[in-house]
Amino acid sequence: MSHNRLLKRHKTRAFGAALLAGALELTAAGLAQAACPAPNGATPFATGPVNPVDRYPESVTDSRGLALQICRNADLCFFDPAIPGNLVSSQTGTGTESFYWLAEAAISEPARGFDALVVMATEATYNTPEPVDGQQLTFTRLRIRLDVPAAGIYRVEHPYGVNEYRIEVIQAGRDLSETFDTTFVANDPAAQGKVGPWLTWDPVLAPPPPAGYIGDGATPQPVVGSPCDTNFVRVTATGFNGLPIAINAAGGNVATTSLFTVQGQLFDGRVQTPLSSDRMTYSRTPTRVGQVDAFAHAISGASVTVQDAAGTAPEAVRLGTPRPLEGNTTGEFFTTEVLADAPNTTALPGAVEVVASVADASTDTTRLVRALVDQVVVTQADYDLDTRTLQVTATSSDTRVPPTLTLQDYLLPVGATGVAVRTDAPPAVITVMSSAGGWDRAQVRTVRSIAPALPAAPQALAATVVSATRVDLAWTDAAVNETGFEVRRDGVPIATLPVNSRAYSDTAAPSGRAVTYQVVAVNAAGSSASNPVSVTTPLPLVIAAPTGLNARLGTVANSALVAWGDASTGETAYRVQRAPVTVAANGTATVGTYATITAPSGNLPANATQVQNTGLAANTLYSYRVNAVNGTVQGPTSTVSHFNGTLPVPANFRSTVSAGVLGIGATPAGRVPLAWTASTVAAVAGYEIERCTGTIAQCAAAGSTWTTVVRLNGRATAAYTVTGLASRQPYSFRIRTHTGAAGLVSNASAPIVGTPN
Repeated sequence: MSHNRLLKRHKTRAFGAALLAGALELTAAGLAQAACPAPNGATPFATGPVNPVDRYPESVTDSRGLALQICRNADLCFFDPAIPGNLVSSQTGTGTESFYWLAEAAISEPARGFDALVVMATEATYNTPEPVDGQQLTFTRLRIRLDVPAAGIYRVEHPYGVNEYRIEVIQAGRDLSETFDTTFVANDPAAQGKVGPWLTWDPVLAPPPPAGYIGDGATPQPVVGSPCDTNFVRVTATGFNGLPIAINAAGGNVATTSLFTVQGQLFDGRVQTPLSSDRMTYSRTPTRVGQVDAFAHAISGASVTVQDAAGTAPEAVRLGTPRPLEGNTTGEFFTTEVLADAPNTTALPGAVEVVASVADASTDTTRLVRALVDQVVVTQADYDLDTRTLQVTATSSDTRVPPTLTLQDYLLPVGATGVAVRTDAPPAVITVMSSAGGWDRAQVRTVRSIAPALPAAPQALAATVVSATRVDLAWTDAAVNETGFEVRRDGVPIATLPVNSRAYSDTAAPSGRAVTYQVVAVNAAGSSASNPVSVTTPLPLVIAAPTGLNARLGTVANSALVAWGDASTGETAYRVQRAPVTVAANGTATVGTYATITAPSGNLPANATQVQNTGLAANTLYSYRVNAVNGTVQGPTSTVSHFNGTLPVPANFRSTVSAGVLGIGATPAGRVPLAWTASTVAAVAGYEIERCTGTIAQCAAAGSTWTTVVRLNGRATAAYTVTGLASRQPYSFRIRTHTGAAGLVSNASAPIVGTPN
């Protein structure tokens, strides 16, 4: 409900409401002290099925089982009156707003400058300024308005909850206005808003409400129905400093009323007869008054009639009496009625009524008002691809008083020969509207007025290999009527291109083989292919580190055979480099400067997998590194060490366990001292000692296990004591030399035995 309409209704009873509020003003202690939870304690409600007349729910039923229907009794309920000329309004009997339930409570203290208004409603309206079918809207409303004398905190208790407001700015007439609107739909068993159950006049007080209603819509009365028994409106005012603000006649800070105006009509339990109107059209000729074709849906067995709508001007009456429609078992109804002569031979009723009823005491008769319109048929909706013209023709069923037909998409009249529209992009569907109310819609069909010729074939096709997987194509577009191009590789289409294309890059070309390309111009008449062109793509370039790099003594004295796996494709060469490795006495290995070993380019051919390097110094440690090369690009390297000779096995390897005389000078229990002759070979960085549990014979047997005890750095090292051994248990030991970071080890020495004390 609009703000102005609420104020108007409020003003018509403001004086009486003020007197009643003053006479019945109570203190806070004199009213029920229960309160709904802040801010709201409303309970859910259920909605009935859709009413086919107004498209709103038939009823709303609160949590107590109280069911109401939209009230259209002007003596007991407020609603907007029907709007003349609006068919939807004429059908429902109301204007934009109507109500299932409406309750208001007002407090007026003009001497204190205080007014309060609480509005609670269940409303039916539209999303549009005037009624339009399909725009129906239903919602519940809780509205609180306050005009206050001073800034402060105002606590509003009402039948459905508690709302507290901090009002800091005083503006006469609009200090506070808050509205809570919550929409709902039909067939909802648990709709929820900020109101409900519905307030009604207190049934134990006189006078009772009119029969079939919950109030008279005008008289303030005590009510029942609050879910928390707070059937009142109470406002408490407190300043920001905590002091009370006077808002009642006695100077107190509490203003209260338990009087409400209430409207609502009890649901009569009757539902509308199901009815819908599919079409109400007329047709006539210059020599014939014409006919009405009426189509409707209802329940099988219903009585369905059609006639002129109420209020039809006498000179336009054509169906003066109800005409029955014939139905089938699936609820489809139809009739064709010849129009009667009328005083005005060209006048027609603006609307007709279709009425359905059944012989059932629980079902109401349904009356629908529908516009009587002509029947429009689109006979042509063609778009010519050659002339780029949309041609639309249509006819109306009224040739006696021909209406104006309009191509709605372009707002152009469709004359007797139709309408032609030049456009590069027609709509998929067109609509033709009639000034007599009818319309029709059709899909646009594409046609050709000129038979197309084959397009000329592309000329001078050239293919350029860019990489192992990319070939660039270019050609001359010799056609003027192509709709596009097709690119084929080895006879298989790989791409479609738009009109006027002259180049394409095949970025998924197969590598390492010959491929053949053609470009084809296409249109509706067919296709024309270019001459084929063939190219060979290279293998893809892969520059990777060599695999399995190793070096061993060569077949010539003082040489090394360096070998590897070729992991690259597309390389132009292999580079092999060598550097001397020196090992310090403490075991630190230092790699010298790498230099290529081949001349003059320093590179081996592509796909090389080995090289024999001669001229090595005897008993010298070297490092080799190898990588693939592509032009000036050096690939990742692999590295391996090589000793030109045989790494020496430590000499005089022995155990020095001593039992001592009478234990004097004996080796401590669990230990085996080992000794050997230190190596003088410059490549030796240190020693590795291995151990096996058991005698030499036991450790020589299959399945025996040797584990590394220690890896020692330092060429001059000549002794080491193994600890943590079991006493009286024989152990076998052996020793090797190693080259440290170079990663080489010698053969193992002959095993020896040491048994800890």
